[in-house]
Amino acid sequence: AQVEVIIGIGGGSDDGGLRGTVALHVVGQAVLCSVAMVLFLAKEAVVGIMAKKKSNLLKNVILLVFVAGAGAFVYVQLQKRQLIMRENEVTAWLNQAEYDRALPAFKQIHGQLSGDDRARVAQKIALCYKAKGDKPELSVKEQVEFFRQALKYDESCITDPNMLRLIRKSE
Repeated sequence: AQVEVIIGIGGGSDDGGLRGTVALHVVGQAVLCSVAMVLFLAKEAVVGIMAKKKSNLLKNVILLVFVAGAGAFVYVQLQKRQLIMRENEVTAWLNQAEYDRALPAFKQIHGQLSGDDRARVAQKIALCYKAKGDKPELSVKEQVEFFRQALKYDESCITDPNMLRLIRKSE
């Protein structure tokens, strides 16, 4: 993806104002400010210093801070988008009853989130543990251990009072 930003410094072409173009290139997980940006700002700084126009230098510094902030914002948004896409992929595994595959992936995602997103993934982790514990071929001890793990992530996932008593009793 490419975002193009037009930067104008000065009043316009009539009074000697300089104009330049900067492109922010998004490559995978990194947001890179193109070489054109650095060269443009360096040229502006030199011209500003040589012309003893402190206001142009100040404009350049403000512009650089703005572009850096925009780059950081784009980077954070890309990270969030990748986590959401990964969560959707892992949720498909949960829906296909591939709990052993989904559980470690959900835990990894869980560690990178906060707030409501973290709580949502915690519920999915609890669902994986609960589903693994619901298998009838497991011993009661094994079921209790899976349900105990599920309760660590979502206290409302186990509603059976008998199972809750067993879990508390075995602690």
